[in-house]
Amino acid sequence: MTRKIILIFILFFGVVNAENTITVSKAVKMAIKNNHKLNENRQKVKEAYWSRWEARSNHIPTVKLGYTKLRNDEETVIPAGMFGPQPVVIQPLETGSQSVDVTVPLFTGGAIFSGSKIAGTSYKMQKLSYQENEEMTKASTIEAYYNVVRIKGIVDITEDTKKLIDENIRMTKKMYNIGMVEKKDLLKAEVSSIEIDQQLLSAKQGLEIAKSSLNILIGKPINNSFEFDENIPDVKFDKAEKEIIKHAKENRANYQSLLMTEKIAKWGVRASRGEYFPSVAGVWHWEKSDAESMFSRSESWRVMLNVSYEIPLGLGNIARVQKAKAKLRQSEEVIGQVETGLEMELKSNLLNYNLSEEKLTLSSKQVKASKENYEAVEANYKSGNSNQIELTDARNSYSNSQIKLIATKIDCYISYIKLLQSCGYEINI
Repeated sequence: MTRKIILIFILFFGVVNAENTITVSKAVKMAIKNNHKLNENRQKVKEAYWSRWEARSNHIPTVKLGYTKLRNDEETVIPAGMFGPQPVVIQPLETGSQSVDVTVPLFTGGAIFSGSKIAGTSYKMQKLSYQENEEMTKASTIEAYYNVVRIKGIVDITEDTKKLIDENIRMTKKMYNIGMVEKKDLLKAEVSSIEIDQQLLSAKQGLEIAKSSLNILIGKPINNSFEFDENIPDVKFDKAEKEIIKHAKENRANYQSLLMTEKIAKWGVRASRGEYFPSVAGVWHWEKSDAESMFSRSESWRVMLNVSYEIPLGLGNIARVQKAKAKLRQSEEVIGQVETGLEMELKSNLLNYNLSEEKLTLSSKQVKASKENYEAVEANYKSGNSNQIELTDARNSYSNSQIKLIATKIDCYISYIKLLQSCGYEINI
């Protein structure tokens, strides 16, 4: 019975702990779901979708249904005998009519077609904008997550260092009692203990702030507590500069969106030129009246051709065309500037990644060397061949190299994520 209770407790604790553990993949999914800016972007995509629908519907004939009910002050009747054997109603006391108008746009100078193209391109742009913001949310969430891992690593290393210092104090006390070291060595060890306590306190405060920042990103309460995966993925990026520039221009969402602004500007020029021409529409009209008079039948239909042209006394249509052309030239200039900036961004991110890889290699070597140095100095200290200052320096060097290594590992991974984002590669976690 006792074994069953222990097993149930272990299983329950494991489930609770698993639910409270948040992986970077889970954090990214939560951020995408709860990010306010992304939710706003989703609504903008819906708005652009229905705007496209509205613009396309202008190609479709419109149907207008009408119903009229009239009541006159009196009925006007021509007596029998004047136009026939029966009385003729000229104005009935009460009458109603139903009508149907079907209007078909035949020619608008390209305004409807251009408007439809603009709305369709705007919809694509909004989808690209959402995609760009989603990738940015992924990158910022990953960075915030591994910032927690970074500071947690600093806390762990600092706690391990404190254990070394506490052990050093106990050893130094014994050595002091037998006259192997002076009082100043013991005081120096105790000062190191106070200093490490302060560092540990600052690191723990930083950890809480980092967790709060991550909670905000993933839409959780600011004081939400969780466990996390401290594993830092090993990554490798081996693509050439020309390749990533080409890929970025073809796949980077914000760059493709910028190219679409040029398309919209071109369609805007075509739409504004359409105002030089008259608009032509065909109309089919059907009407039925409750009462038939000698002047009109109770049911009739007709077909009309409606040609309209607004005379621009102030030459407004010319001004609109010139304004649209200026907007097109402006978008072309912006594209040129962005291309240069994009290439610089890619070169910078690639350089940062390559440098972080080199730093990671050096940091690994530094940890190994500083550890060997600390162990050698500690052995000499125990035998009386080194002093407390040398031991403290060696320990600090070892501790700092460990902190630098975990920071460099995370910097390398974050620079990799930023490089993927800037190249237009999807961030898959």
